[in-house]
Amino acid sequence: YFKYLLRLLELQLESLGDVDIKSTLSSEIVSSLEIESLSKPRHLSCTQISMYEHCPRKWYYRYALGIKTPKTAALHFGTAADEALNIFFEKKIAGKTPKNEEIYEVFNHYWDLDFEKVNWKEDSPEDLKKVAPKVIDAYIDKFDSITEATDVQTECRVNLDNGCVLLGYIDILEDNAIVDTKTASKKWKESGRYAKHINELQPKAYSLLL
Repeated sequence: YFKYLLRLLELQLESLGDVDIKSTLSSEIVSSLEIESLSKPRHLSCTQISMYEHCPRKWYYRYALGIKTPKTAALHFGTAADEALNIFFEKKIAGKTPKNEEIYEVFNHYWDLDFEKVNWKEDSPEDLKKVAPKVIDAYIDKFDSITEATDVQTECRVNLDNGCVLLGYIDILEDNAIVDTKTASKKWKESGRYAKHINELQPKAYSLLL
């Protein structure tokens, strides 16, 4: 495809006179038009595979060309919440249970990172930030007592039969379980997201890790 575009550009320039495209165009432009300049992912992830199944072209733009789209409000909130809970359990593993107010500060720190790059659409940043302490309190009050964390953000690699590597990071690791923290803009049904969507890839990857 890119060689085809390159040839079209050559023909267009040649119609203007005798030119040498390689010497006329900058090396950056020439290299970007060559198919060999595409990135080859070093590993696979559940996110990559799910994106490819949903839309191969979207995967191509994101992982082959390296084009990143702005984060959504939900993703930005979820990232900040994940980082806050990571710190909470890291401190607990170290034997120092932090106060909830300390975790609010961690959330606020990550909330402010790349704040201007978020595509907020109809969401209100102010309203979302006000919700954060309630979300953190609810999680800690309900799940802290039943979560026996041994590690946080554990890197795991699964060597697949075809030579590829499936790479993932486990939010919270227990001796005999994997805990995945999630936030959502809407309430999940009682059956749960994973129980409802049997084709969800992430739990299947977790079963391979276990």
